[in-house]
Parts: sequence; C-alpha cells; structure tokens
Amino acid sequence: MKFEVKKVFVFLPLIAALAACGGGGSDGDTAVNANVGTGNTTTGGNTGTTTGGSTGGAAGGTTTGGGATGGSTTGGTVTPLVTGAFVQATTPRFAVVGASQQGSGQVRSIEQLPVGGIVAINANTLTGTARAVEDVTGDETFAMGRWAKGDAMFGGMDSTVDQVPSMFHYVVYNALDAFPASGVEVCDAGKFTTPTRTSGLGADMGQAMGSAALTFGANGAAVDASITVTVAGQVKTVSTTGHTLPSPTASLYTGNYLNDGDGLMLTTAQAAGGKHRVVVGFMAVINGSKYRGFASFTCGQ
Repeated sequence: MKFEVKKVFVFLPLIAALAACGGGGSDGDTAVNANVGTGNTTTGGNTGTTTGGSTGGAAGGTTTGGGATGGSTTGGTVTPLVTGAFVQATTPRFAVVGASQQGSGQVRSIEQLPVGGIVAINANTLTGTARAVEDVTGDETFAMGRWAKGDAMFGGMDSTVDQVPSMFHYVVYNALDAFPASGVEVCDAGKFTTPTRTSGLGADMGQAMGSAALTFGANGAAVDASITVTVAGQVKTVSTTGHTLPSPTASLYTGNYLNDGDGLMLTTAQAAGGKHRVVVGFMAVINGSKYRGFASFTCGQ
C-alpha cells in the first residue's frame, strides 16, 4: 500500500493527474474540467492533492438524501435548503468532480443562491435559465451539492449538463487553522450527494451511506472512512483506515480514485460549534459502471 500527499492546483484531464505521483508542489488550484452560475458572492485562495491508499472494508452510517433546486416558496419567500449561508474563514477550499474531470483548491470567490446551492466557485460556474442544483446541504462552514442541469464552465471548458454522466458534484469548506495536539473523535452518520454514473451502462443513480473517524496526534490527523454505494441492489464498499494528513490543507487520495477506479479523497475541515469535519470524495465501480459523489461527516469528542 502506498500513498502520497502533495499540494498542487492545475486544471488537467483526470488521467493526467496520475502523472503527478511522486512530487510536491506549491499551493494552487487543482482540477480536471469546469462549469457556470449566480447568487451571493465572496472571496478567498489555493492548495493540495495526494495519492495512494487502499479500498475494501465495512460500512456504517446513513443513506443519501435528494435535494431540490429552488427550495420551497411561500408568498414569494425562498425557503433555504441549508441552515446558513457559507462564510469564508481564513482558508476556504473546494473540490469538484465530474465524469472525467476533477478539481480542488482555494476558494477565491463563490456565488451561492438564496436556497443554498453554489453556482460559481472561482471561474467554475453553472448558468442557464433551466439550471438546477440538487442534493443541496450546508451551513456557515460548508456547502455541498450537485450540478444537475444547466450550462457548465469547469477548468476553462464549456459543457451542457443535461444527463447524469454530465453532472458535477461539489463541496466547499473551510480548512482548519491548525490541528489539535491530540484527540480521538467520533463522527456522525454523514451527509452525501447522490452517487451518479459517470460511465458504463448501469443505472443512473444509487444511494450512499458511510462512516468516518478522526484522530489527532503529533503527526497530524489520521482519518478512517468507509463509503458504501448501492446501485440497483448491487453493493460496493470503499474504505481506508489510518491515513494521516500532515497539514490542515492537505488532501489524500486512496486506491484508484485519480484513475477512475475504487478509491477515496480525504481531507479535514471546520464544522459548526467548534467541531471538525471529514470531507470524503468517493468513486465506486459496480458491474463495470463508475459512480462518484461527496460525503461530509461532522466529528467531535
């Protein structure tokens, strides 16, 4: 088993990200294609990726939600799908994944709709009169969702989001300012974007559930995570234990996540009430079809 932690951010085809194995780098944006939008705006910066790891293991936790685009309206008032609008802290960061694209880095600007969906992250945007953001969830410390319909700009490339393989998943979060010196934390059942098919001939969507744990120590933050994806009765669990993030802005990639195979992306973040967050990107291959999504777990002692 091997893994690598590094800090980079350039927009490149997903397969090309594998060439990054074995190097360090400087803080910046990391990506592999992009998308378009409008709402609230704010400003921010850039950072890291990593590679390696393991798959397998057992699952636990909860199932995915759904998520409407516009929330509900009463007398012209929009009902948000989040408990609060995302507020950028010292180091706001993001990650976005599509069918053959992915990107991560520091947030320099965002646009959040009143309902809570994010439609612009830096130059990556979702626009169009019929645009739709689903699986919307979040609070003042993070925002997560899925671009389900519209005109997308991601990594400088335009695309039409009109079918499941063309959708993008996103998560925006605030990196920790520093790791605690020590501590073992239990995480909640998590929130998930609906796993969507990026390739193959399987069902368009599935369900996700999972678990996570977080341990702080002298070497950084050790993360355990397990995600189970169920599609049309077929189940795949992707998990990892004990991988350590050396710094608050580091991300870790396990298995074949960067090469369209089973694997996870792991990082840590702030959560409301002084708690911590484990952010997980997941890729699961079921009967030859590939499914992607994001998960967020709130952790505390």
